[in-house]
Amino acid sequence: MTRLLALGLLAGTAACGGGGGVSSPGTVAVPVPTAPAPTPVPTPPPTPTVATPADLVANPRPASRSASDTAEFRVNYTSNELIRALYAANAGLTGRGVTVGVIDGGFYVDAAELAGHRSSLSRDFGNIKTPINGSTTSFTSTPRNDVGLNPSDTHGSLVASLIAASRDGRGSVGIAPDASLAYLRADDAIPSQPNADGTVNFTLTGANIAAAINYAASNRIPILNLSLGITGGSSTGALAQSIDAYARSGGLFVIAAGNEGGANPESIQLLTPTSRPNWLAVGGLSNTLTSFQLDSSSNRAGTLSDRYIVAPYNNVVADVQGSGLLAFGGTSGAVPLVAGAAALVLQKWPQLTGREAGNVLLATARDIGDPGVDPVFGHGLLDIQAALSPVDPVLVVPTGSAVPVAGSTLALPAGVGTGQITRLLSSAVVLDAFGRDFHVDAGRLVQARSDIGAVGGLVASYAGRRSNVAATGTMVVVTDIEFASGPVRDGEPRARLAGGTLAVGIGGAQFAFSQGRAPWSGASAAGLGPQVSALTAYAPGAVTTLRAVLPAGGGALTFDAGSGADAGMRGRGVTLGPAAVQAAAVGWAHGGLSLGGGIVSETGSLFGSRSAGALQLGAGADTVFGEARFARAVGGWQVSAYGSVGVTAVRQASASLLTAPSRLTTTRFGIDATRAFGASVLSLGLAQPLNVEQGSATLNWSDGYDLGARALTFRSERVSLAGDRQLLATLGVSRGAFRFGLVEGLARAETGVVASYGMRF
Repeated sequence: MTRLLALGLLAGTAACGGGGGVSSPGTVAVPVPTAPAPTPVPTPPPTPTVATPADLVANPRPASRSASDTAEFRVNYTSNELIRALYAANAGLTGRGVTVGVIDGGFYVDAAELAGHRSSLSRDFGNIKTPINGSTTSFTSTPRNDVGLNPSDTHGSLVASLIAASRDGRGSVGIAPDASLAYLRADDAIPSQPNADGTVNFTLTGANIAAAINYAASNRIPILNLSLGITGGSSTGALAQSIDAYARSGGLFVIAAGNEGGANPESIQLLTPTSRPNWLAVGGLSNTLTSFQLDSSSNRAGTLSDRYIVAPYNNVVADVQGSGLLAFGGTSGAVPLVAGAAALVLQKWPQLTGREAGNVLLATARDIGDPGVDPVFGHGLLDIQAALSPVDPVLVVPTGSAVPVAGSTLALPAGVGTGQITRLLSSAVVLDAFGRDFHVDAGRLVQARSDIGAVGGLVASYAGRRSNVAATGTMVVVTDIEFASGPVRDGEPRARLAGGTLAVGIGGAQFAFSQGRAPWSGASAAGLGPQVSALTAYAPGAVTTLRAVLPAGGGALTFDAGSGADAGMRGRGVTLGPAAVQAAAVGWAHGGLSLGGGIVSETGSLFGSRSAGALQLGAGADTVFGEARFARAVGGWQVSAYGSVGVTAVRQASASLLTAPSRLTTTRFGIDATRAFGASVLSLGLAQPLNVEQGSATLNWSDGYDLGARALTFRSERVSLAGDRQLLATLGVSRGAFRFGLVEGLARAETGVVASYGMRF
């Protein structure tokens, strides 16, 4: 399946021998990109002649990107770039500990590039044939038992070099330079009947190939490289049966697609339902970094598109006979790139079978043809970086439930401490769709929340709104209209109703019903709104509210209720489930003093924040709180202070890494001072937003993988949820319709600026 071009001082090209005819169980050929020859004996490949491969021509290239990006690595620059081989080299993956079987017609096992790679499983399945009475059809056979004695040509050695040529600073380097090679020689020799040019008559046979494959199955060699094409035979013959036996061992059978430019790969007449899941046909991609095209000689994916992948058709490799570098053309050279990539996968994840490694390569191939699997490129181009990266990773909880990483996030208010969780999850282990373990920084799934950011969000929610007030007698109606801040699509309104309030006075009592805005909500940031009620702090998702204020003994009783619901939403790639909140509070005010308390029940959220997937801190929460407020005039200033304390019971979520949450004790307080200076009003304030004082949960996460048990290992640790207390200093100035506020964090460096004009609070 190869064209060989040697490098030296002369110019020219030559091709490997042609294909053979039909026999049973099958004959093996090293074909040229032409129709198969009518005889079952392939023409031996000619002596390589001299050429200059494009990879060695001086072209502008980026400077060395790492210690692995050496001159030796760049000998095969274009191919390595196409399949993103540098990623594995930088990761230190070399195929160490993995054996790749190579079936071919002999090997230069002592060549410098292959020294030290010979596996003890190497074996010669060929024979020395002696004609009986000078016959050309009847022979006596003597086992040869030497994989490296007078190889029929350099083909097998060059294939082996593309897999595992040593990284030694000379020649070329293989995809898996530390892999072991089981050399499986499969040719017969007839020394007494030499070729016309005097060379030894070597013949690759289907019987020898079948014996080699059966041997690989018995010895559980995980990857077999067959850079050959097979004509003849059938899915019921001995060769197909040997491939079936190898498939049952779990091995990966990587075979050349062929160089005839056909619509289907060669050798597929040997396929059976048993071997198909283990079969990986490799086509040849033209070596260009500017476009993706199948080489005109390469057979296409055709009816085997589900088990077909492409790799570079032309490769550069050191001549094992020591004469420099060779341009190695054909799908024969594409196959070892795929086999070497499979070895890298098995080195990293020895829990996989060869077949599973092949499925990884198919699933992660770069889609370069029509979208999806297509009859030209099959699954697409071998992509080593993608093959070594997680595919649909999941977080696994100790109960065995697997939850997608992409659907998991821990998003809590700033007052809930998540620093310990973030630190422990920074070295978590996840599994991907193929059962491969990856060490990841799952701490990135914990979203940092800013106190000032939350305040700014409340203030910004009023941006672009206009409040219209209509009053009749004791009834007041307020409607909030929200205007688009920029261009809108055709058919979409430039303004919409954002909420409203209906307030009615009956005797000395007042009643108010609101939708989309709560009469007890607001942003206490730099005087841009009233001090936030505890209901807003604990239940920011309440959008339908009812308030009643009743006179009582010189003071007033206040009743508040609110609710809100969200069917779910998707943002930042995470789907958040439904959430709902119900809240109620009662208060009593007399003079400048008010006291009160309330309850909040949440489903799917905690203090209004929603998490998802394997990082949910509870499926909901129930909070009880008490609060107090005090206000009085002091020397021209109107001073007010507030404080609240709450206790929250968190309902445990299922399929979460966070379990057994304790009760959370929370506090919040603030003090504001306001004074008029002519037409302007100045506000100063200091506040501690909602903060968890006490609370904890158990974090159960995977920190490793046990190869013996083929399972994740887990750790458990009690983590504190106490918040990192923040104090906010505020400065506000208002004059007429213009308001400006500055918020500065004192405990943690945070700065926020808010401004409004023409907005009604």
